[in-house]
Formats: sequence, structure tokens, C-alpha cells
Amino acid sequence: MRNEQPERAGARRLAARLTGGVAAVLAVAFAVSLSVLAVRLNVVWDLPVGRGGRVSERTREILGRVATPVRITCFLDAGHPAWRPTARLLRGLQAASSWGDAEPLEVAFVDPRRDLAEARRLVDLGVAPDALVFEAGGARLVVGADDLMISAPAGSGESRRFTGESVCAAAIERLGRGDAQILYWLTGHGEAAPDDYDPRTGYSDLAREIARAGFDVRLLRLWDAKGVPADAAALLIVSPQHAVAPEEAGWIQDYLNKGGRLLYLAPAGGRSGLEEVLSRWGLVITPFRAKSGRTLSGPDQVITEYADHPITRGFGEAVTVFVSPWCVETVGFGDADAADRIRVTALARTPESGWGAAGAGVAGRFDPETDIPGPVAVAAAAERGGGASADLGFRPTRLVAVGEGLFVSNGVLGSRASANRDLLINMLNWLTGLDAAALPSLGGDAALASGLDRAGWIRLLCWVAGAIPAAVLAVGLLAAVRRRAGG
Repeated sequence: MRNEQPERAGARRLAARLTGGVAAVLAVAFAVSLSVLAVRLNVVWDLPVGRGGRVSERTREILGRVATPVRITCFLDAGHPAWRPTARLLRGLQAASSWGDAEPLEVAFVDPRRDLAEARRLVDLGVAPDALVFEAGGARLVVGADDLMISAPAGSGESRRFTGESVCAAAIERLGRGDAQILYWLTGHGEAAPDDYDPRTGYSDLAREIARAGFDVRLLRLWDAKGVPADAAALLIVSPQHAVAPEEAGWIQDYLNKGGRLLYLAPAGGRSGLEEVLSRWGLVITPFRAKSGRTLSGPDQVITEYADHPITRGFGEAVTVFVSPWCVETVGFGDADAADRIRVTALARTPESGWGAAGAGVAGRFDPETDIPGPVAVAAAAERGGGASADLGFRPTRLVAVGEGLFVSNGVLGSRASANRDLLINMLNWLTGLDAAALPSLGGDAALASGLDRAGWIRLLCWVAGAIPAAVLAVGLLAAVRRRAGG
């Protein structure tokens, strides 16, 4: 009997160890199977963040203007890097559109490898896989998945950044416009080129954003056309480096006299031969550089003060960044009560502590002998005929002048760290007749969600199936060694 008890106790301990070992193996197998299944199915789940919390105020505003039902088809493979954030975004857009009086969005997901019948229909329509398809009122707009991602700024720790919200919002707004309006981009005087892809000083991002907003950009040589074409929704003059000829300035003035629209971005040198044309409309590009204590690196200016104007209404203290802008002075003239007078507005300006520094050098402090006191404007708008003339069916003349073009260069727009894109699109919208206020969308491309990407699931699998069991085994072995040493 005495020998049987230790044997039974040893058998029970062995059985307990075997049971524990089998349970541990089964637990690891279950965890591995679950992780592999999550990797295969690309599992993700969202955390509720409140009504419409996944999209920006600007996007919700655009959705609120939608008067025609819009269908968005996500024709992406589940393994595409843009699939996960795109799926979250589309669900957020659909939720945001369900509030208020807007037409709710219809969203459909089509996997090119699984939904074969629907995939064939899309391919027959000429839609390649890995794209978003927007449809409304018989019109169709296709956005490639690669357009939803941009290269991340250096030092951000990312290779590409998802910017799908602004792209999708622009596509929805473009469908609402109907036929694309034509913007003529002046060329022939060393202007910035829409096909300049330099990552810092190029303007290809600007051209892309303009196209996404529903405009058709065409180059214009005034001496060939002998004037601005009659179908121009607006004329763009982007940082000309050489003077415009007097005859060309005359054609531009004639265009404005007939209700034309002009967006003028001043060149780095300040002079372009169009100073007299602008001054006739109350906009003066001065020889002073805007300065203030709000700066990132010295010459650039951080702007947070805006006028109550359709272009900037709703901006609040949204941040726009200007690299080295000239001051834009506004000049009022004519009868203040006249219905057809020219109305000028300083759109964006420095704080009271800012000033205009003489010359192009970097000035650190205000010099009352040579500088002009603040606040100083870096962008301004002018309008004639927005009152009674518009009511009678006449097309009012509108101009916007900005103290530089670099505020919408690739280096600034690519950083996604300011509301510069929204300011530019608002300017174009106002110039071409869309007066609805448009709020800045800074930060709108970020979606609050949980879940792991493919690499995250693989790392979790390694921890669950490898590191954690190994740590538990090491602790158990250490405890066994200590027990034996103590015995």
C-alpha cells in the first residue's frame, strides 16, 4: 500500500502534465489557425466614432449638395494596399450621406476574383480591376486605386499615404457639375507648367487636383488665339517669369470687361506685365514680402486669419502655408453704394503683428523706415457685378490674386499638412460660379479604426505561435529546475 500511493500520485502528476501539454498544443493550434484565417480573409473591424466621424466637414458639406443618387462600386482586390482604408472610407461616406436631406450614397463591393459576374460586367464597360467607379445620372467616373495613395513626405516613416477621402469627395463633386468646365492655363511666358513633376517646385499635383475637382485644363497661347476663348470658365496665370506683351494684357483686360474670371498667382520676381490690369480691379501686387512671427522655417508664413467671403467662409483658424509671398494690397474705388461697383476683399492675411518687408531678403524684424505695418494680405479677391448685374442675368467679373504660386506647388500640396488645396479649390469654385462655402478638409483622410493589416496579422501570428509559448515554456522549465534544486 505504501508503494502504491507514490505510484498513483506520480501517475496523476504525469496525467496532469500530459493534459496540460495537450491543452497548450491545442491552444497554440487554435491561435495559429485563427491568425492564418484572419490573414487569408483580411479581417478588419471598425470602432464606432460617432455620427459621420470618419469623414471631414468639407466632405459632409459636399455630400449635402448631392441632388442625384450616386453609386460607388469598389472594384478592388482584397489584397490591394488601398483596399482596407478604402472600405472604411466608403462605409463612412455612406453613413455621412444618410444624415440630412442629401441623397444617400449606394456603395457596392466587387472582388475581381470572387464576384465573377459583376466583375465581367465592369470589365465589359471598360473598367479595369483595382478602381473605384462613381455613377450618377448616366455619367460614370473611374478612379484608379493608385490615385488614392500618394508618396509620404520624407521622414514620416511611411512609404505611401492614403488620401482617398479628398479624391472621392472631388469625384462626387465633379459628377454633380455635369460637363467639365474649361480652365485655360496661360503659357508662353515661363509660367509654371501643369506637367512639371518636380517633387518640390513642380505643379503637377495642382493640375491633378484641378482635374479631380471637375475642370478641364487646357493650355493657352494668347498670340495664337488672339484672346481668351469664349468657352473659358476662368483663366489661370501661374507665376509667369517673363513679361506679358502689352497686346496680350489688352486681350486679358477685354476678357475681364466682358465678365471674365482670372486666377493670378504672382511670380517669384514679382513683376509680370499684368500689374496695370490687376490694379484696374483694385488688386496691387506690392514689392513687399509678407512677414510675421508665425513661421515654420523663416521666410514661409503660416496664415490663420481669413475674411468672411465665399472662398474662406468656414475656414476659422485652418492653417494655410505660404512659402515667400508678396503682399497684395486692396484698393477700393467708386461709389460705395453703387450696385455695380468693384468690391475687393483681403482673403488671407497675417496677424496684426505681421508686416511687409522691403526687398526679397529674409527680414527678422519690422523696420519703420522701409517696411509697411501689418496686417498685410497675401491673397485678395475682386468682383464687379455680383449684385444687380447678376440678378439681371449678366455674368459678373471675378478675380483672385495670390502673392505667390509656390503655395500650391508639389512640395506644399504633397505634405498634406495644410488647407492650401482647399483654399485653391475654393478659389476656382467661386471664380466659376459655385459660391457655396467649402470648409477645409485638413485631417479628413484619417479614419479611426482598429484591426491589423496583413503584416500586422503575421507579426501577431509569430507572437502567438512562437514568442508567447516559448516564454511560457521557459518559465515552466525555470520553475522545474528550481524545484529540483530545492529538493
